[in-house]
Amino acid sequence: MRQRFEYGLLVLLLIALAYVAASWYLGLRTQDMVQQWVSQANQQLQADTHAPQTDLLTINTYERGIFSSQATYSYVNRAHDLEFVFAGQTFHGPWPWSQVTAGKFKPLLASTKVVPVDSAGWSDWFKLQEQGQLPWQLAATVDFNGDVDGVLGVAPVRLQRQGLNLAGAELKIGYLAHQRQTLLAGVWPNISVKQAADGFELAIKNASIEFAGTYADASSLSMHYRLGLEHVKIITPQAPELSLQGAAINFDSARSGALLDSRLRYDFGQAKMGAAALGHLQVQASASQFDVNALQDLSLLLAELGQQQGLDKPISPQETAALRAIMGPLFATSPRLAIDAVTWQTSAGTSELKAAAQFKPLPDAAAVDPAGALQQAIAKLSLDFSISKPMVLGLVANLNQSANAQQAQALASMLFDSVAAQYQRAGLLRIDGERLLGQYQYQDGQLSINGKALTAQELAALLATAAGMVNN
Repeated sequence: MRQRFEYGLLVLLLIALAYVAASWYLGLRTQDMVQQWVSQANQQLQADTHAPQTDLLTINTYERGIFSSQATYSYVNRAHDLEFVFAGQTFHGPWPWSQVTAGKFKPLLASTKVVPVDSAGWSDWFKLQEQGQLPWQLAATVDFNGDVDGVLGVAPVRLQRQGLNLAGAELKIGYLAHQRQTLLAGVWPNISVKQAADGFELAIKNASIEFAGTYADASSLSMHYRLGLEHVKIITPQAPELSLQGAAINFDSARSGALLDSRLRYDFGQAKMGAAALGHLQVQASASQFDVNALQDLSLLLAELGQQQGLDKPISPQETAALRAIMGPLFATSPRLAIDAVTWQTSAGTSELKAAAQFKPLPDAAAVDPAGALQQAIAKLSLDFSISKPMVLGLVANLNQSANAQQAQALASMLFDSVAAQYQRAGLLRIDGERLLGQYQYQDGQLSINGKALTAQELAALLATAAGMVNN
């Protein structure tokens, strides 16, 4: 009997020793993985910000124990010279203690909890919290293959003086190691602003956020952002209530080497002003084949000029030279900017607008001044639009709910026809049934309107005619 007891005790001791060894080893693996994540994050940050090769995210301390580890991290925002400090506690696998106490027994590499430390970067956010409450905290688990599954809890924010009430939220965070993809999704149930002094009110219901970023290497990455607003209500004393149903903002970006392609879509959903339906408005824009480094240099220069003297004031010869130097690499990749579509749709009709600017590399003997160089870099400019008369008259009717609504609609119809006829005679647009169409194009120094090429004299006469109609 005693011998069996001793054997059992020996087995338990061996199991305990094996678990200690396994936990120590998994703690070592977790530390290596954290260091890899920090290194990868710095590579991406430096690629995104065109920053010097200095780490922006740093492991300040890492104290690894047998069953758990303690660490602190810092992120430096160079633009505002702020440091954000984080503290993390990690429980090592294969059965992290934090998971066991929660009744979860799935084998894991580790579980971790990360919280902000009251530092320069977080100080304003800490001041908004009740004493002892953290602005946010992240709880996550790490699988043996490196996948991360976590929840980011964000505390509510209330600013009584500004009338801001931001509900708390829980955001799901994930990382798929094999795809090197980061995921984030969550919903803020309510966001409201009430300013008693001027009667302004803003209420947002169910603001959802989505993010997916895939990072192949320092020069190849893609990102998708989406902000959805289930319902937006805006109240001002001087105007009827404005509401949006199903509004959203989508942004997609893909980088390959030094070239960046981006696409942006604003969807204002179904809009109403008071009881009047305004229809559905959507704006889509894109930028393609832009050199990332040149864009970042231009952004930094414009930010510096704005801080020093404001962008509306003349710049010095040195600043002019710096701007001109950026334009060479900026246009070398033949980039393109476009408003792909502005679409306004109601039950009565649809109006659309499209515009694009195609650029080309500067010639060897390019102009020295930025304005001249910009003109030489333009390969093609285009503008197309289609305006629906039934849509315009429908909006007039919806916004005029008074007894003279029919009279207002008839007056709008007469004015629409009169202006359309004048501009068609001038050659600025053409009438196609109940639609007004316009097509403008500039290419290789030649302007054409609605398919007709114009000489310099014809253009001058046309502009004079248009100016006279506007003044009248």
